[in-house]
Amino acid sequence: MQPSYPYRQPAPKKSNAWKWILGSLIGLLLLCGGGLVGCTTLFSAAANDVSNQIEKEQTDKASGVKIDKCVVDRADDSIFPTVGADLTINNTTADQQTYFIDIFIKDAKGVRLANGSAMVTDVRPGQAVKHTETIYLTKKLAAGAKVNCTVDKVS
Repeated sequence: MQPSYPYRQPAPKKSNAWKWILGSLIGLLLLCGGGLVGCTTLFSAAANDVSNQIEKEQTDKASGVKIDKCVVDRADDSIFPTVGADLTINNTTADQQTYFIDIFIKDAKGVRLANGSAMVTDVRPGQAVKHTETIYLTKKLAAGAKVNCTVDKVS
């Protein structure tokens, strides 16, 4: 049996989200010294501190990477000429590190022939690790050609 009065849906609840958003904005302004300029300065200083810390860590890591030897492994008699770069990675930081190393290969005139990357993982503090990376060249070289390997970036 149906009720004698018409059935109505309950009224939707009013959202109080605007109160929460407004309260959050007021709280943020108070936290930052009462204005947008204070907030900008606070967040800018924090971002600069983080950026400086990352740059220092990368510089510390890069100072521990040395290229010991750089020789042409396979020259013009090979389809894929390669250069072998022998690296020593010395972790001078206080934490275990993973090293991503970008290497440039240049000929005797300084013209870049190729670039390669090496990844060395789990180097403990104070540990020195030897690593050999094979880098493929884009053009053939004469057997015995002199090449120069340089570390471009360490992260």
